[in-house]
Amino acid sequence: MTRRFELSDCSLDEAQGEESRLRSKQGRQVQFKSKAERDKAIAQEIEQVQQLMKRKDHLLKDMTSKAKDLETQIGNVESETFELRAQLDGRKETIDQLTKECREAEEDKAKLDDERRYTF
Repeated sequence: MTRRFELSDCSLDEAQGEESRLRSKQGRQVQFKSKAERDKAIAQEIEQVQQLMKRKDHLLKDMTSKAKDLETQIGNVESETFELRAQLDGRKETIDQLTKECREAEEDKAKLDDERRYTF
């Protein structure tokens, strides 16, 4: 009994598929008056698809080029950022060194002021 259902399911699927193909064919026959007309319409569709493919190919090349340009710009910005951070670190060290020297000079001045007061 199960085998029978499988066969009937298979034949039902086949019948539905055949019906779908026939309806499609009937639709095409109604749509076109002759084989030449159908061929012309298909040729036009092929041309449209080819043009669409060309446009998409052009867009892909354009986008790829822009992506490469952006990657280059990102690399440039990253290297510039690295250089600026290095300069900033160098300036911080310079500022720290100058601050230390200034503090030492102020201490020396204070000592000299004290010595001057005590000598007079």
